[in-house]
Amino acid sequence: MDASDVRVMIVEDDELEREALAALLAGRGYRISQTSNGLEALMQLRASGGTDLIVLDMAMPVMDGWRFLAEKMRDPVLMPIKVIVLSAYEFPAPQLFSSLDEAFLRKPLELDALLGTIQRVATEGAAASTKTWLS
Repeated sequence: MDASDVRVMIVEDDELEREALAALLAGRGYRISQTSNGLEALMQLRASGGTDLIVLDMAMPVMDGWRFLAEKMRDPVLMPIKVIVLSAYEFPAPQLFSSLDEAFLRKPLELDALLGTIQRVATEGAAASTKTWLS
């Protein structure tokens, strides 16, 4: 799958991080949309018809990543969208995300790990597991 075929939504409250990720991914050919919290992401996804992949920060105001994931999983249209979770927090990722089909990357991000995970997750079939635990 060519990067220009992949729509990536970045959900990150830190404007500098969000803009840097957007520039990096757009420079690689991905089609980018951005929001600063989970509520904006849900509204944009429902209005636009979706995206192929979400890069999701967990600690955000208005609606954090946890609540966003819960709402996403309740919506049959949004449920199949793949998510790469980003967080600086230490959690036991396999236990917390084991019921989801998500990838997890710890901040600060290693760009090669992020790019590799995006490429892998974007090209895997919908039925394939995307669980990845990188710290």
